[in-house]
Amino acid sequence: MIEKLKAQINNNMLKILACLFLVPFILIILGDTVHSFGPLYTLGIINTKDFFMFWISLFGVFGVIYNISQNQKRITQQEKQLQAQIESERNDRFAKGVELLGNSQESTRIGGIYTLFFLAKESKSNYGKCIFKILCSHITTITQNQTYQDKYRTIPSNEIQTILNLLFKKTDNNYLFNDYSAHLHNAYLNGANLSFACIQEAYFSHVSLEKANMLHCNLQKTRIENTNLNDANLVFANLSLTEIFFSKFKHINFHKARLDNSTIQNTNLSYSLFNETCMESMRLVNSDLSCSSIKDTNLSDSTIGDSDFSAIEIENTNLSKAHIQNVILEESTINNSNLNSTQFIRCNLKNVNITSSKLKSAYFFKPKSQNITFKDSNEDEAKFII
Repeated sequence: MIEKLKAQINNNMLKILACLFLVPFILIILGDTVHSFGPLYTLGIINTKDFFMFWISLFGVFGVIYNISQNQKRITQQEKQLQAQIESERNDRFAKGVELLGNSQESTRIGGIYTLFFLAKESKSNYGKCIFKILCSHITTITQNQTYQDKYRTIPSNEIQTILNLLFKKTDNNYLFNDYSAHLHNAYLNGANLSFACIQEAYFSHVSLEKANMLHCNLQKTRIENTNLNDANLVFANLSLTEIFFSKFKHINFHKARLDNSTIQNTNLSYSLFNETCMESMRLVNSDLSCSSIKDTNLSDSTIGDSDFSAIEIENTNLSKAHIQNVILEESTINNSNLNSTQFIRCNLKNVNITSSKLKSAYFFKPKSQNITFKDSNEDEAKFII
């Protein structure tokens, strides 16, 4: 009721002001005078001329204020109408972009991809997350097709690489979608170019990224399961705090990559190169690093269990305070490395050569083979329990 009354007053404000303005003139015509207080209609101003000057000036001010108020209302209304029109146009563009993704022609689908991308760029708060999920889903939809996999066995199609670039790489010096976590399932992305991409806190499940170029790729806090990255390039990649399970990482170059505080389980990393790699406080369980090379790398405070390190080369590496249990180190060489306070629990050390390495407070507990060769290393500083 009150709101309705306010609306009626606002709608008739001009009429109300006009009536108020005419009141003194009406009173003059009627000859209304209160002798004790002076003329009522002149608010105590005896001189009629002065009163009318005052009254006209006063309502002139009211008129200006009212005009400004009305103009502001019109502007606000026009802005609302314009915003509604813009939103309507954006909704039409969104619907059209999604529709184009279902077209049979790749060039048309790419047009739809760019339509959605520019819409997300224009109105990220309204469309960004939704479009990000749609394009991630589109990657799976297109690449899980067997015909696609046969045709693009070693490198993605132009359409898929375009989506990867727009979702995970910088555009105008900005990662547009870095606030969102990608979920990629059953995607086929062999040979994909993901250099300098930002894919942190993502989830990869049954994804094929064989021979992918992931130079300087940010995979921090990503969870990777049942995924194939054999022969991928992970130079300078950031995999800190990453969880990797039941995956294939054979023949990978981890030069200056980060794996600190990561968890790797049931994963094949054989024949890989770890050079100046940060692997501090890493947890590695039931995995295969056989025939790999580890040089100038930090593995301090790491936990390694039930894994295969056979025929591995470890050089100038920090393994201090690492806990190594039930690990096969057969035929491996450890050279010029820091093994201070390192624990080797029930490890297979057959034909292991330890050269020029620090062994202060190193602990060898019931090794499965005692055929260890020490050269230029003070094994007396270590403790052995046979």
